[in-house]
Amino acid sequence: MPLDTEPTDIDTPDTTSDLPTPLKAARKHCLDCCRGSAQEVRLCTARECPLYLYRHGRRPTAEEIAAVAHVPLFPEERPISAAEFHANGGTALKAIRRRCLDCSGYSQQEVQDCWAKPGERNACDLYPYRLGKNPNRAGKGGNPAALEALRRYREQQRGSA
Repeated sequence: MPLDTEPTDIDTPDTTSDLPTPLKAARKHCLDCCRGSAQEVRLCTARECPLYLYRHGRRPTAEEIAAVAHVPLFPEERPISAAEFHANGGTALKAIRRRCLDCSGYSQQEVQDCWAKPGERNACDLYPYRLGKNPNRAGKGGNPAALEALRRYREQQRGSA
């Protein structure tokens, strides 16, 4: 097998949607950044990129997080270390949001108005997730009573801290 390819299921869409999962979208974005070379993705040195730990299309291990814990993540306008990011519930979806903010010069409006839509000439694999929401989960977990109970619980936890 050539070095530039690697067996993966990044082109397999989520079962409920035509969109890839956020992890698969991150992997595709990293491959695009590295001009399609899986080896270059593996050897990536852009540790400040919010997608760095997700470049393999999977969740990072504790050891991988510890190895870059001190590294500040982009965008520089909102500094946070990799350790802080993951300690505060960092996910592939949140990493994608940070990457989109970095790409847009930290402009919320530019992220919202992003021109790299699927089907366009310069389409971006992260586009569906740029707002920090997963369209694959649309309509899931929308039980109003459960959401209200969760909100009250979180308020209680903040009050007791």
